[in-house]
Amino acid sequence: QNSQAAVTLNINKSIVAGEPFDKAIYSENDITMKGGATIIGDIAGLSDINIENGTVDGTVYIHPHAGIDVVDHPSWIKPTVNNLDDIFEYEEFPFPDFPAYPTGLSTTSQTLNVNNSAQINDNRYYTNGINVSNGTLEIIRGNTNRVIRTKYLKVSGSGQITDVRSGNGNLEIFVDDYLDLSSDTTLNFNLGNGDIIIRVKRLLLNQGHIVVQRNGTGKLYIYVDDVFHIDGSSKINVPSKYGALGDPKHAFVYYAGTRDKNGNDITKGENYNNFLRFPNDIRIAATIHIKEAQIHIANGTGIVGNIISGGGKIKLDGGTNTDVKAIYAPNARIEVSGGAKITGIIVCDSFSMEGGARIEYAPLEPEDLEYFKIVAGKTVYSYGYWE
Repeated sequence: QNSQAAVTLNINKSIVAGEPFDKAIYSENDITMKGGATIIGDIAGLSDINIENGTVDGTVYIHPHAGIDVVDHPSWIKPTVNNLDDIFEYEEFPFPDFPAYPTGLSTTSQTLNVNNSAQINDNRYYTNGINVSNGTLEIIRGNTNRVIRTKYLKVSGSGQITDVRSGNGNLEIFVDDYLDLSSDTTLNFNLGNGDIIIRVKRLLLNQGHIVVQRNGTGKLYIYVDDVFHIDGSSKINVPSKYGALGDPKHAFVYYAGTRDKNGNDITKGENYNNFLRFPNDIRIAATIHIKEAQIHIANGTGIVGNIISGGGKIKLDGGTNTDVKAIYAPNARIEVSGGAKITGIIVCDSFSMEGGARIEYAPLEPEDLEYFKIVAGKTVYSYGYWE
């Protein structure tokens, strides 16, 4: 007699470590190019790739099981198309816990108003704030750690704040409400082998500059809870107010907020005010890690370093010239237009570019590669047992 039996072949899926950062763009979904867009380097997309009017100087990689018909292009464009050998998994980059506000400090209940010159020589909590409107406030930390907490920290007029260091201690500044730099004012830091740590509820840079002189291994960490507003040719991590950018490997900016300074939701929507904006010739040398806000980089802004985002959209336009090393945004649709130029690598959910935009692949340096390997791996399928 004939008999039948059902058997099952178990196929195991696993994620193994890899270094999938060898392409200009890696998109989990579609890629669209039009309007004279140019990519120098290989690209990879796991869904449709539409090259309406653009140039890819490199190989177009598609899903391992896709046919070449997923790449749509005019007859005069002849892209080189290959299937990927592996599918890489790009997880959301873990967002760090912020340092806790210090307690138990000696307190000063009066506002520290600086109109000429003043010094801070000890660890202290200014419960009514610090206002520097003229002259210089010196933070003296010598060879020790210095911890300062203040209700607010405002620098305006011809005022500035200068860090005076002779050793390798840390400087920690905690601001309950806002840190406001305006009118071309500066925070001047002397970075040795200790770190500089700033935590603030609202960071307001209206033509303000964070200047870092570095002669050691220390790093600058800026943690912003609610509002990050930057405008007016402001700069972060420059060795002088009017000089070139500093080394981005030694500066980190973390932003956890969801609304701009006017209360607009910046996690969704298409209006101008629905984005964390980096406009007007801003200069930043740092790794910028945005927890969930949408990002708009425009009007000649230059960012050197990495952009990491857990948000849903990133727009770059208006002559932006960004040597980003990496834009790592696995949840985001990235839109590049208006002559924007990007050098580095891009990881995204979907991607489009137009209007003379240009992207040029540049490999990650070993230190950056090590930084990103914790969130990237490739999917491997193996045959298990029959049952």
